[in-house]
Amino acid sequence: MTSPSFASQMPPPLSQGRQAAAAGVCACADSPLYKEGAFANGHYPPAFLRWIPLSFSPLLCYTDKNDDRGGNTMAKRRTRLWLLPVMLAAAGFCYLDNCTVQTTFRTLRCATLPEAFSGLRIVQISDLHGRVFGKEHAALLDAVRAAKPDFIAITGDLADEDTALPSLRPLLAGLTALAPVYYVTGNHEWVISRAVRQTLCDLLDGYGVIRLENDYRVLERDGQRLVIAGVDDPNGPADQKTAPELVREIRSAYGEDVFILALCHRNDQLPLWAGLDVPVVLAGHAHGGIVRLPGLGGVFGTHYEFFPGDDAGLYVQDGTQLYVSRGLGPSRRLPIRVCNAPELPVLTLVRGEI
Repeated sequence: MTSPSFASQMPPPLSQGRQAAAAGVCACADSPLYKEGAFANGHYPPAFLRWIPLSFSPLLCYTDKNDDRGGNTMAKRRTRLWLLPVMLAAAGFCYLDNCTVQTTFRTLRCATLPEAFSGLRIVQISDLHGRVFGKEHAALLDAVRAAKPDFIAITGDLADEDTALPSLRPLLAGLTALAPVYYVTGNHEWVISRAVRQTLCDLLDGYGVIRLENDYRVLERDGQRLVIAGVDDPNGPADQKTAPELVREIRSAYGEDVFILALCHRNDQLPLWAGLDVPVVLAGHAHGGIVRLPGLGGVFGTHYEFFPGDDAGLYVQDGTQLYVSRGLGPSRRLPIRVCNAPELPVLTLVRGEI
């Protein structure tokens, strides 16, 4: 018995119609008209936009395979009929899941919170990565305005490159008009060039954003104090002030019992802050695990591990509460979010036991 030749084992080539369709999908994925047209409106990263049409390529191959195996013509037609709504539904879900801001309301109870600050409301913006929600960030600004924050905390990764900086102007102008804005760097602010980082800093300063570069600000109400402390990302200068040094500096100036609310970028530093006895910490960085599965949480960790468990939500250790935002923008590793809507946390501090 002769064995089948290598050529006979190869799958049949795509039909000319499917070849043209697949080529059209690939061309669409890289088309400036698609990336900058009415659907994209210049607000979504090209990597994210390419994922939508390219994700349909396997379906084209599947339907072509069905055509080549013969059989009932009516069954083939039914296959084509159900594939179209599936593709449209997948595109719609992908669009909504990546482009709709989800506001998350959480109450954090703190036994040591000064009574004068009970009810303090904070809006957290994290990991924007140059994304724009609505024309000139109208959708995001509307969500922040509706939350009526006492102040806004930006926990890093505002932009990845200089081309995203112009889109920040209307956002920063809108945010600072609503409430005081405090900012700390993320890892991406230290990946961009020094010139771009300086341009970003100048932009923040120009709109009155308070940059907490291993620094702090003191809020006072009715003779009581709350300290907002911010630390630069570990990707910053090697000789930068550390979190323990900053906390010691604050307590040396305002006493051991002063209430500290810390802003940082990394989501994996709960043991550090718990060891410093800091009651509330806000962070981001993890993008909610990029892909989230119901009941299981985020799939991908920041160190490429699966199901990290510290990628989104509230975590408590020894009285320290760490809230990790899912963030707003895409990840460079996988520029599409799945079951993981962009998040705008609205956090209310209340005096009371955890």
